[in-house]
Amino acid sequence: MSDNSTLTPLNSEQHRNLGLLEDKSYAHSAHSGAVAIAFSELASLSGCMPIVALKGTDNLPPALSALLGFGPAQNLFHHSGQWMGHAVPLTIQSYPFHFTTRQQHTLLLIDENAGCINSAGAPLFGSDGSAMPMLKGYQEKIAQLSGGLKMSAAFIAELQKLDLLSPISVTCTGADGETHTLEGLLSINEPRFQQLPAETLVSLHESGMLMGIYAMMLSLRQFNRLVQLSQNTASPVKKISIRKN
Repeated sequence: MSDNSTLTPLNSEQHRNLGLLEDKSYAHSAHSGAVAIAFSELASLSGCMPIVALKGTDNLPPALSALLGFGPAQNLFHHSGQWMGHAVPLTIQSYPFHFTTRQQHTLLLIDENAGCINSAGAPLFGSDGSAMPMLKGYQEKIAQLSGGLKMSAAFIAELQKLDLLSPISVTCTGADGETHTLEGLLSINEPRFQQLPAETLVSLHESGMLMGIYAMMLSLRQFNRLVQLSQNTASPVKKISIRKN
């Protein structure tokens, strides 16, 4: 979301004449280095990008997130007007729409300053104020994201309860020899995971969380994918090393 974003509740009267131009390159995410993800998309995204828990701030819990680059404002999956991955996080797909929860109801918001909003685009509302197919598609994405983020929070809470999250640091070495390290990342502590009792593993399996644990661990291989994508940039990464603390 850009600095000049203006989020306002979507209203069929106020926004009757808005149209939307689809951008399959997702240019709005060009400076997003990480995004929160829904638990339901963990499996598909883990085969495309690293999945970690980002340490929270101000007493907030860690957030299940996909890493898109080697810096907070670097999205390596957006390049030359194309999306370079086979999967796209719902958080990115659902733009320019967002949501907030009020009294247990999801309120749909729209960024009125989004570049993809154009009267020449597909209309959001019909003449009678009903949602058009374009808007219905986004409403479905927001519904998936809203429910999925709640499941992500429950997943992270369970990992914390079982003491399965540990810090990792990723050191990147550029082609020029300079290094920088990514901090604030949490992943599965594999030795502790391997020591879990059988009944806990069964419970995790029945809840679907065991799949999520395996997906997170396997997704760390996708740091190599980020290295490959960085070759398209002015500052390519030559190699990385992952240290599990």
